[in-house]
Amino acid sequence: MCIRDRLRVHGECLYQFKLYKMGKRKKSGKKQVKATKPKLETQFDCPACFSQKSVEAKLYKARKEADIGCRVCGANYHTYITNLSEPIDVYSEWIDECKEANIRRLQEKKVKTNRNADYDRDEESD
Repeated sequence: MCIRDRLRVHGECLYQFKLYKMGKRKKSGKKQVKATKPKLETQFDCPACFSQKSVEAKLYKARKEADIGCRVCGANYHTYITNLSEPIDVYSEWIDECKEANIRRLQEKKVKTNRNADYDRDEESD
């Protein structure tokens, strides 16, 4: 259905057409379901003794520090955190630090064995 409205602009007559729809019943909208956020774990496996769910992280956001430790073997790790840090972040940092420490130990062993091999070769040549 069209309704014609007359408008006056600067002494001229202008016509404006407006389109209106016939009245319909309002449909009941679908209720929105809130998506639940996946919960992150707070207990983890120990990298030292391989006990399952024995590592627990404690975050001290006021001090911006975190402690994580195993209840079985007593292995622990201390680090500094930000306001956005979660227990999984502290655990991941601990795992990365363990991997780096293992790589350093392997490199030190290789250096020691190479020194011993060089020393043995010098003795054999004499």
